[in-house]
Amino acid sequence: MSLATSIATTLLGAIAGGIVSYFVSGKVARDQIKAQYSLQNKRERRDWYKRANELAELTLSDWYDVMTSGEVPHDVDATGKFDTRREELRRHAAVGQSLNVDYEIVSKLEQASADLSLALTQLDSGKDLADIEHELDPMLEEVQEESQEKVSELS
Repeated sequence: MSLATSIATTLLGAIAGGIVSYFVSGKVARDQIKAQYSLQNKRERRDWYKRANELAELTLSDWYDVMTSGEVPHDVDATGKFDTRREELRRHAAVGQSLNVDYEIVSKLEQASADLSLALTQLDSGKDLADIEHELDPMLEEVQEESQEKVSELS
């Protein structure tokens, strides 16, 4: 074998090895980025479900505070409570859509927000508040249960 052939073979081997190394390291980097993104997405979704659970609990608590406000010695700002909670529910549902979380939970949060909007219009008369409560209570309890299940799945 001549010197030129030996040099050419060595050079081609080095080039081929470099190309293989380049593609393998690129694949490893892509896999690491994908795994990191997946972990971050999973964490964001888990945190979203935790907050959905908290909001459902807070909404039920606010509802109870407002409905029993005549029985407590302190003033309850029903309009402020419902308005604030309604906006939190609406914003959280919108974030959930972008995270691609369970559509049923997002839908229930949106419905709870709409129910609070209706309740705000009915506070003075109290006319439809019982009907709203009969819809709101079980729906928010389902949000709590389903959110806790999702948190467990993502942990």
